Amino acid sequence: MKKREGDPWMSPPDYGRSLRGLGVNMLVRDTARAAAFARDVLGLTVVYADADLAVLRHGEHEWMVHADHTYDAHPLLPRTKVAALRGGVGLPWQRVLGAGGAIKLRGDYAFEQRFRLESEGVTFRGRKVDMKQHEHKFPKSKKKPRVENLDPTLRLDLLASSEQTVYAGNNRNIFVSQAEEVVIPKPGSNGSTDVKPVDPGYQRPTIPPPPPIPLKFYGFASSPGEPKKIFLKQGEDVFVAGEGEIVNRRYKVIRISPTSVEIQDLVNSGPPQSIPLTQG
Repeated sequence: MKKREGDPWMSPPDYGRSLRGLGVNMLVRDTARAAAFARDVLGLTVVYADADLAVLRHGEHEWMVHADHTYDAHPLLPRTKVAALRGGVGLPWQRVLGAGGAIKLRGDYAFEQRFRLESEGVTFRGRKVDMKQHEHKFPKSKKKPRVENLDPTLRLDLLASSEQTVYAGNNRNIFVSQAEEVVIPKPGSNGSTDVKPVDPGYQRPTIPPPPPIPLKFYGFASSPGEPKKIFLKQGEDVFVAGEGEIVNRRYKVIRISPTSVEIQDLVNSGPPQSIPLTQG
């Protein structure tokens, strides 16, 4: 179900003909939040956004963000649910019902589910399964609570046997403080070792330097009085970028000077690197 009111931003045939680079389609819950995240965090340009669709651009590449509520009436949606249930080996998917025993599938899948249930002997009351007859009920626990023996009868035989108990000691006077002799075994050696381990102490780990940025700065692409833009080259690819823009989806231009440019690698998260102007 679409929530947009009025005419669409662009007809699907016209929009398809306007695409040039790589196109990415995504399903999200909230197009506004997805567009804001892509703009503020990923540095993408928001071309268009409404409650159903957002179009984001990075160079010649475009992301099409669709709200998931636009696919709730898709004709393949029931088929994907049945396929997910059928995917389990030996899974009796036809026994999955809604509240009150209702069959939630539609069309041929609903007929197939009812046919499978009736072949198992399940009876229906109208369009719902007779849950009073077929609902599974877990058995109640048959374990009875333990009842303690509360017989108040005095057992004279047990009392007499306890009175005949003879207590024998080890000839130690409990009223005199005396310590028992402790036998300390003799050590087999003097406890020293031939080689004493040397503690190297804390060793600070060595952080390897980041790899060099494979871009060459070989000229300016802007006229006097306009925002600075430069030409960058990587292999056979040529890029035009200004301060704050991202090149090749990972290199951000930090500062442009007459003889060099500072670029930061966003993937390796290292410090900015200075690339000099290439002459000739």
